[in-house]
Amino acid sequence: MLVGGSETLQGIDGERHLASWGGDEIDRVVVLCHSLREHVGLYGPFAEALVNSGAQVYALDQAGHGRSEGSPALIGDFEAGVDDQRLVLQLVRARHSDVPLVLLGHGTGATLAVRLAQHLQADLAALVLAAPLLGTVPGRHHDDPRLSIEPFHGRDLSRDPAVGGRFLSDPLVWHGEVPLCTAAALHGGLQAIGRGPRLRLPVLRLHG
Repeated sequence: MLVGGSETLQGIDGERHLASWGGDEIDRVVVLCHSLREHVGLYGPFAEALVNSGAQVYALDQAGHGRSEGSPALIGDFEAGVDDQRLVLQLVRARHSDVPLVLLGHGTGATLAVRLAQHLQADLAALVLAAPLLGTVPGRHHDDPRLSIEPFHGRDLSRDPAVGGRFLSDPLVWHGEVPLCTAAALHGGLQAIGRGPRLRLPVLRLHG
């Protein structure tokens, strides 16, 4: 039987919404890191599929996303987002110390997941990266929150038009402009990853 849960965590600079899904028998825990503009509710059907395969699933609304506090889609400090996810992993490990822990990130959430894995890879059984933002980003980088990136239209989100339609009609998805300083923070995160330790745990990287 699928059981969903919701709780509030005190994050680095505000309250964060943590969702969870679980069943009767658990053989692993999966922690999901969502991408920019998204929220954890979008992952409900995927979480249900994971639960049906024996997983307990946790997913945190990042700062400024979904039901968590913060300015919409604003990433001022990349490492603060990593630290919020670290709190989730610490909570999960305390609750489920006897099963493997898998970290899964999508898009910019995969960038967070890689950086977190660099810090805590000894605690992880595997890392899964879906459409990860990795490598270097050319061009100038700005930290002025008044500058912004144009809204995302959702047309290229999926080959299934219904997926894009649900995304565009979801009130918890951020449909407005994204502060350009968010891109600068992500660039800083990519640089930190490049300077960080090499990952030595199993990694599955997915695109398409």
